[in-house]
Amino acid sequence: YALDAESGQELWRATFAGALASPPAIGGNLIYVPSFDSELHALDLQTGQEVWAATAENWVWASPAVSDGRVIFADINGNIYAVEAASGETTWTAKVTGAVQGAPVVDGDSVYVVSVGETETQRGVVVALGAADGQEQWRDEAPVPLYSTPVIANGSLVVALQSQEALLYVYDLETGNRVWEFAPTQGNS
Repeated sequence: YALDAESGQELWRATFAGALASPPAIGGNLIYVPSFDSELHALDLQTGQEVWAATAENWVWASPAVSDGRVIFADINGNIYAVEAASGETTWTAKVTGAVQGAPVVDGDSVYVVSVGETETQRGVVVALGAADGQEQWRDEAPVPLYSTPVIANGSLVVALQSQEALLYVYDLETGNRVWEFAPTQGNS
């Protein structure tokens, strides 16, 4: 639904063949909607009419990232897609290990993605890809699957974990070196 911010009146509505697990992203005059119908839908912001749809291999769980005329999104098979924002034409694709449920984050020339990782090892993956071509720049593993969207703060990539080993990993954006981590304290407080 699109609602008037002042009156709450419905402006338009759109329906999709799959559920919507994450919020859409807005870029220019388009709204980009991830869906469990294995597509990213681009709708006209004013009318709600579909302008294009980019097909993924499986569910598109997380919100897309919109940057420099491109939309970057992922599916739960670990495929990362970069498409032209205006047309949906594929620019590049890449693959990470495991399902991606957190939104990709773009900063400068890089796209940062976290994933559930290997099912057998239960180790999540943090990866930096080139924004222009999708080539892997660096990769690290976490002791648990990763589900949340990473955050860029103070020139670092912050990744939240759900682990007793650590709650936060902080990475150097360029090198992927872990700058510091925060672990919960053990014992009585």
